[in-house]
Amino acid sequence: MKKFIFFFLLMYSSGGFAQYYLLNFFQKNYDSTIIYFSNSNWDMFPNYFILSKKNKSIYAFTYTKPGRRFVGRKNYNRDSLMKYRYEDSIFISTPLDSNQFLKTFPAEQIKLDSLWKYLIANNIFNLKDDSDFGDGCKKVAPANRCYVFDAGFVNFYLIDKTKTHRLVYYAPEYFETKCCPGVPERKIIMKIAPLIRNLLTGAE
Repeated sequence: MKKFIFFFLLMYSSGGFAQYYLLNFFQKNYDSTIIYFSNSNWDMFPNYFILSKKNKSIYAFTYTKPGRRFVGRKNYNRDSLMKYRYEDSIFISTPLDSNQFLKTFPAEQIKLDSLWKYLIANNIFNLKDDSDFGDGCKKVAPANRCYVFDAGFVNFYLIDKTKTHRLVYYAPEYFETKCCPGVPERKIIMKIAPLIRNLLTGAE
């Protein structure tokens, strides 16, 4: 029973159940969309960073925990901590959709255009993932026993008017740098993921 509950929560937070309405919103309203998020057993309710194209224009969105603005602050007072916990609980209990947590991100258009062109140039809509070459070294170097447990996943949803496709990579940086290097797709997403995250958090 415990295993079933854990599996359901994992699917709800990072798999097919919870995202349906959000994915459907972008499929209906935009020509193509790239959604990036990372999750783990320790963070089952991730932030989402979204790029969408409609006609010739690129748009940026975030779907993030309200408590992000408290992260890194040294001086919490009781009121701010309670507010953070309350807002976080609302975020967790709210189904993913075009709701109050989905916000446009005011990135410069020239930067959005440049990033979108870079993603397309790296063939993101046709990349392979762990479902093709296995997580860790299973298929690329079967004799290599190098592995890491309880690491994180890098995920992308790739959406157009006819289909939605998900890419999943388990601990790509760890395996590419410490275990079994040489998987082109891992190298690509190791470059792509921080570019999207940094632009849509203002950290570039």
